[in-house]
Amino acid sequence: MRLRTKIMLSIVSFILLFSVQYSFAAEARKDTTITLNLNQTSMKVVKDGVTSTFTMDVPAKAPRGTTLVPVRAVLEPFNAVLNYDAARRQVHITKDGTTIVLTIDSKVAVVNGKQTTLLEPATLENNRTLVPLRFISESLGYAVGWEAETKTITISNNGVVGGSNTASNEPAEKKTELYYAIKKGMEEYRSEIDVSAYVQKTTSTDDVFKVYLDVLNENPEIFYCIGKFKYGSGGKVYPEYAVSKEQIPGMKSAFNTRVDNIMKEVIKPGMSDFQKEAAIHDYIIHNVRYDYENLSKGNEIWYNYSAYGAIVNRSGVCESYAKAMKLLAGKAGLYCKVITGKAENSGGWGPHAWNIIRINGKYYHVDVTFDDPISGEGDTLSYSYLNLTDAQISIDHSWESKDKYPKCESTEFNYYVVNNLYANNYDEFYSKLSSAIKEGKKEVSIKVSNYDSRQYDIASAFKKIGESNSYRSYKYYYSVDDKHGIISITGIEFRK
Repeated sequence: MRLRTKIMLSIVSFILLFSVQYSFAAEARKDTTITLNLNQTSMKVVKDGVTSTFTMDVPAKAPRGTTLVPVRAVLEPFNAVLNYDAARRQVHITKDGTTIVLTIDSKVAVVNGKQTTLLEPATLENNRTLVPLRFISESLGYAVGWEAETKTITISNNGVVGGSNTASNEPAEKKTELYYAIKKGMEEYRSEIDVSAYVQKTTSTDDVFKVYLDVLNENPEIFYCIGKFKYGSGGKVYPEYAVSKEQIPGMKSAFNTRVDNIMKEVIKPGMSDFQKEAAIHDYIIHNVRYDYENLSKGNEIWYNYSAYGAIVNRSGVCESYAKAMKLLAGKAGLYCKVITGKAENSGGWGPHAWNIIRINGKYYHVDVTFDDPISGEGDTLSYSYLNLTDAQISIDHSWESKDKYPKCESTEFNYYVVNNLYANNYDEFYSKLSSAIKEGKKEVSIKVSNYDSRQYDIASAFKKIGESNSYRSYKYYYSVDDKHGIISITGIEFRK
């Protein structure tokens, strides 16, 4: 079984830092959306469909993992009232009955008279007051979205968020201060992470554990933590580390070096997004061995469930494959998520992990594990699961909370469609097979619509091709994936 995983979705942590001067006259509430990009100085403001562009004094930056932005630049477009008390070094923000008080260099904030603890304090930079973006925006009821591929942040008062390339069917992702607190603690190798300021009395251990897994599964580079932890009643999270803290820096160095080398080897200038995805897909299959032996014996080796296994040790199970795909695709600038659910194989249905990826604005399922058949050679290439729709992959995959994931409805970048190997009927299948043989190909794989063994008679097709081309003899081997309608033919030989 290519099983065992607990993976959830997440968004990338980031810090934005910019400054711009403009003014908005008092007005009735309007639908307002702000869009800006990491390391760029341009900011776009859309009010009721009217777009304005401003140049920021400093670009958005990401130094520590908590979003900080110049408060006036972000909130004045929403007509928030801001005042600065220089004597107390405090920022007072008022909007729609909500009052927020932030003190420079203090992690204590006050919202409507109630204290709360921040991950990062408000600070001053280049005479601009920087505040935690997500805390401020969500305290005022604004939605915040992050688009990883284009490094775009969106703030909106109408609940619609996303980057410039975010499709309308992509659910908004919203992470909490709890998520960022746990992530930061893991990155600092803490044995104890105090999250008491970010949980309620009603917050259960399961609630915290879901966030804990969310952090692990959306940040494959945190490979040294495993999917186990302890949670104390006092609001303390105790992560379980796979190795000692002294070992982590050296392992991270080896991991990062290996990732850099893979990217140099696999990704070439001028590649399209599909070509990048296919190259990463092929690399993983050629270089990672599915560790069926240990899995079948019940041996849970930690790296088999982390990106470290696939990247460094070149061994793992589905969780390792999926995390490696996410990590490498992200390095190539592709939007990629990990999805978990169940899948069916020879051992029946069981837990499984795979990916959803975006190519040219459309979403597809890709399952590198299922495209890497367990064999003695370990490098057999298959493309049966490269860019499927929800309907196509649902034949042998299932997942819950489908509304949490982007809908995958396009076939445009399915491997067989891109390579003109998709046949809608028998005549198209025969034509593609005949063309491949005339071109001297020794193997060909064709995906057909509504496969029926009675209609797709391979022997009859080869006999007809042989007779029409006056071939004296021929031989071939073939296999059929009848679930997905894929006919694979190898060892093709024709003699005149």
